[in-house]
Amino acid sequence: MRHEKFIGLFQTGRHIRKVRSQQGIRLSEMARLVGYGNVNREVQRLHVFESEGIISEELLEKVAETLAVPLEDLQRLVDLDRQDSQRRFEEWCSKSEPPHLVIRLIPGVYQRVWVPVSVPSDWLEQYAATTATEREKQTCLVMNRRESVWFDEDEGLASGRQRHRTSPCIIRS
Repeated sequence: MRHEKFIGLFQTGRHIRKVRSQQGIRLSEMARLVGYGNVNREVQRLHVFESEGIISEELLEKVAETLAVPLEDLQRLVDLDRQDSQRRFEEWCSKSEPPHLVIRLIPGVYQRVWVPVSVPSDWLEQYAATTATEREKQTCLVMNRRESVWFDEDEGLASGRQRHRTSPCIIRS
């Protein structure tokens, strides 16, 4: 079983909805045609795909095969969606954001703390390290939307620079 999930396939989802509608196939029929027993759950998955562009690779292949969508057309739409998603991601990354800290309070719970404007840029890492040590919490210095540095709560040492994911379309689980 494949564990690849596509996100952001908006054009692909709209095209599949259009083809399905032209063929007069309801979502519940489509769920049965792709071979799933739990029709309600699969109707929900198909709806999410058509409206939000999120689908597993396995289900996308089954849907395309069921609707007789040529593989070349499907690949072209997926490629267009990936390009569009990458463009939107790059636009988002290029917007400036003031440096701030993200403090890990407990697993899954974080607090954003804005760095005072009086802290010079060459002191940002020291400020974050000191905050991590004083609060005894892991702290991330977010310098911009592409670069961040984590500091350990015990030693206040940078544990490495982290770069945000540059391919926003695929999640591997």
